[in-house]
Amino acid sequence: MVKENTFPLDNISLLLFLETVRFMSKRITSEMWYRETTKRFWKTGYRLFHGKFLYFMGGPKNIGHITKNLSERGMADPQDARINFAVPSQKILSDFIANDLDIPKTTSPGILYSVLNMLRNQQNDEFMLCPDGKKVTAGVDGKGGDVDMFGFEDGITFKERKTLLEDQINILNEIINFLQG
Repeated sequence: MVKENTFPLDNISLLLFLETVRFMSKRITSEMWYRETTKRFWKTGYRLFHGKFLYFMGGPKNIGHITKNLSERGMADPQDARINFAVPSQKILSDFIANDLDIPKTTSPGILYSVLNMLRNQQNDEFMLCPDGKKVTAGVDGKGGDVDMFGFEDGITFKERKTLLEDQINILNEIINFLQG
């Protein structure tokens, strides 16, 4: 597939694999640097699942080397590391700022201009503030209370659910028409 140019060379799994290979080829662990694309992946995982994500994905690394005086911090041999993936440290990720990814952990009361700018490019003409993604009462808009989270819903998206419901209603209407006819 690579030879035929049909495999996407920007695929995140390929990029993570290549970074793991590059990590293993370094002389010492502190020589490692990370691409912006993979830092974006790790930072997203960290923001969603916190430090456990980084520890799990990284594996035991050079655990015990410092406490047993086998090497100094950052000076370990990558060949001795037991890693799953080459994962940047939490410090590297906290220093990494991606304009389209850097979401503040807390927000002061007031107008959220960053949210307004993001929504400006959407094609909907009405929006409902619902940051937790929960349904609101059906009486607010008369549309059943579902909130469109723009594809960030857990499981089936609002648009998919709406299309499925419309298809089911159409089938029921056809059955009703058949029985009445």
